[in-house]
Amino acid sequence: MPSFASDHYPRENPEAEEAIDDFLSSARLGKGPWDSQRRLLEQSPIYYSHRRNMWYVTGYNANEEILKSPSAQLQLDKRMDSIHPEWREHYSISKLTRWIAFLDGDAHKKVRLPLNTSFTPQKVEALRAGIRKKSQDLVASYIESGGGSFPDAVAYPIAESTLCEVFDFDISRIPDCRKLVNEMQLAFEIDVTPEQMEKADSASIEFHRFWHREYEDIAKNPELKKDIFTQLLDDPAYSVEEVAELAESIFSGGFDSTALTMTTGLWILLQFPEEIEKARKNPQLLERLPDEVLRMSSTISMTIRIAVDDILVQDAIIRKGDLIGLLLGAANRDPEIFPDPHNMDLSRPQRRGLAFSTGAHACLGKWVARMEIYEVLKYLIQNTKEIVLNNGTIRERQSVRGVEELDLSVR
Repeated sequence: MPSFASDHYPRENPEAEEAIDDFLSSARLGKGPWDSQRRLLEQSPIYYSHRRNMWYVTGYNANEEILKSPSAQLQLDKRMDSIHPEWREHYSISKLTRWIAFLDGDAHKKVRLPLNTSFTPQKVEALRAGIRKKSQDLVASYIESGGGSFPDAVAYPIAESTLCEVFDFDISRIPDCRKLVNEMQLAFEIDVTPEQMEKADSASIEFHRFWHREYEDIAKNPELKKDIFTQLLDDPAYSVEEVAELAESIFSGGFDSTALTMTTGLWILLQFPEEIEKARKNPQLLERLPDEVLRMSSTISMTIRIAVDDILVQDAIIRKGDLIGLLLGAANRDPEIFPDPHNMDLSRPQRRGLAFSTGAHACLGKWVARMEIYEVLKYLIQNTKEIVLNNGTIRERQSVRGVEELDLSVR
């Protein structure tokens, strides 16, 4: 809660408040976030909600500036203290204070810097042959079957396979990732019930036990040291527990979000059949497909920061202690940056959106995710004459947004 007088903030805007209400309720209603984000952006690229004591930032430039500012930090513990006082009793939330995506300052640098060199475009390129083969195998089988559930047959299998290659894991040893990660995410919902929180805690404990056992075994058997995380076990600055939590957080973060983005992106693409035909006639346009898919889907539609110092952004002064909601999905459809932003355009001049965030917390695996999206959708488009949408269902979740079920007929 800000500790400053109300005259520090702009006056309330009823249209903006209504758009925020609709954005926060859209997932529960099975609707996408895009329309409410558009309406909020039209009111102001940066708006302070008196009703919710929080800034909502929708403009691309304002989002980028805040994401890169050292004065805007995650400070998860302070956020949770104010909205969910008993959060430390729930493992599904308390573990996040040690996950790379929720760390600030030196703690974040400790786990991030050793891994940066392993996720450069050049290093990730070494994965392409394996990702391409698996993508082609999955999509070829999908086409041969005439379609069906795209997430079940293609999106989640390629996400799991790719991560197993990154981790050098035998895929048969991995537990039911889709089920566990899905249940873990329940803890992030605004209106989570006690029953859902219990399920999230149980799934989080089960998933963590797997990772801890894996790296405990590797620490005892040096000949097993193969993946990019186990190198940290040679450094006394890192415990087995820290390495296990780091690996778990990166696997979890790169699994569901990638599969959901791929599924949502394909669903959006099917609303622009002329773009698919253009790509079939001019395959070079497919090079731009990942950026358009990521821009328009924006499955992580909002991320949150706390101002640790005053921040001047455009004409707004965000005061120390203020809560900031960064609506990445709105920024990715900012017409000042992306003309005709609500249409998919594979001829659009390339400019990266903020789907992977930016600054110190930009997604570590962004080049891997882009490669998966490209290889899967390229092969699907180039090897079909027709893709028909039978059903698409939007996930009723606030934390990771998008199309969860997608049934297609292909030939």
